[in-house]
Amino acid sequence: MVIAPSTFAERLVKTVGITQPTAVLSNGIPAGQLTAFRERRGLPQQVRVLCVGRQAREKRYDIIIDALARVREPQRYSITFAGSGPAREQLEAQCLDLGVTARFVTPSDAELAALYADADLFLHAGESELEGMSVMQAMAAGVPTVVSDSQASAAGGLTTLESCRFEFPDPSDLARKIDQLADEPALVRRASVENAQA
Repeated sequence: MVIAPSTFAERLVKTVGITQPTAVLSNGIPAGQLTAFRERRGLPQQVRVLCVGRQAREKRYDIIIDALARVREPQRYSITFAGSGPAREQLEAQCLDLGVTARFVTPSDAELAALYADADLFLHAGESELEGMSVMQAMAAGVPTVVSDSQASAAGGLTTLESCRFEFPDPSDLARKIDQLADEPALVRRASVENAQA
């Protein structure tokens, strides 16, 4: 049997001609994170944005930085990139060039849990993703989460809310989705609750 971490990954396995039986078994969400849910009811005046994952080209953090520079009130947003990787210096330079307030951290597990608990908005622009663990963890914590609709990523299928998916690789569309959340507290609450339930 071939075990895949998501239905997206299972479809990929089948497209390459695997004939053995397949099953989906997610890596799962830490139990502590499931109990750490906090409902968000709107974006605050100062929005703490979180991105989690390897800082590499396929994660497309460049799109997120571009989007945050294009939102209606860019000064409202500060972003934390949690992780490490070969693109860090390039991303730091892009933030500096575009005036995006950012910090880059390599957290412990406990520090990462605290980042999810404190975040007001989670953004994921990945081009390719087999499971989307960071997205699922953010959703479980109740963080309103906007993901790319890239056809090569499992993340787009994790939310049923159209307002929480942006057209990959368009930073202007991501900026529009962020502005929509800023304008509609009820949508933030819905994203917080429904994504956590999913």
